[in-house]
Amino acid sequence: MATQVSDLRDRAEVWRAAAREQDNGETVYEYAFQKTIWAAVTPTSGRAESLEGGATRAELTHRVVVREASLPDICREMYFVVRGLRLDVSYWLPIYSRRGWMEIFCTAHEGEVTADGT
Repeated sequence: MATQVSDLRDRAEVWRAAAREQDNGETVYEYAFQKTIWAAVTPTSGRAESLEGGATRAELTHRVVVREASLPDICREMYFVVRGLRLDVSYWLPIYSRRGWMEIFCTAHEGEVTADGT
């Protein structure tokens, strides 16, 4: 478990849904880059599921450990980009044995992430 600053070896881009008003007055939510933080990213589990037509879907879960001070406003409407892999936030927990640290569990989004975060 990463609980020292030297364990944070991955650069993670933080993207968050932000409200934007269109010309017609409607409010739409688009993901916008928020900041880059240091994190420790570890794959934790995975499963494969067979679909109709011979297709297969895989779901991978990752654990992202960060300092609470680097991400004080965490929410489910954000995701991380680490080495071109999009990690959608599922839930998070504080690490009770080490104050100031947080575990964020994410689901990997299939495919490479483009420059605009999609």
